[in-house]
Amino acid sequence: MSSNIHDDNIAPGTVRLIDANGELNVKHSEGHGDIVLVPTPSEDPEDPLNWTKKRKLLQTA
Repeated sequence: MSSNIHDDNIAPGTVRLIDANGELNVKHSEGHGDIVLVPTPSEDPEDPLNWTKKRKLLQTA
């Protein structure tokens, strides 16, 4: 089953956050392979989703 197959039981805009069967072609959390990262972080180190907790805190302070 692919993640782009239309399922009438799922409301439009619904995002799967758990991929227990490993069926989705998305980026997963490094420590927890069944957790889907939404939004998906890019490979760019300047992407705020890739920042360390310290850097995020400094940007908001």
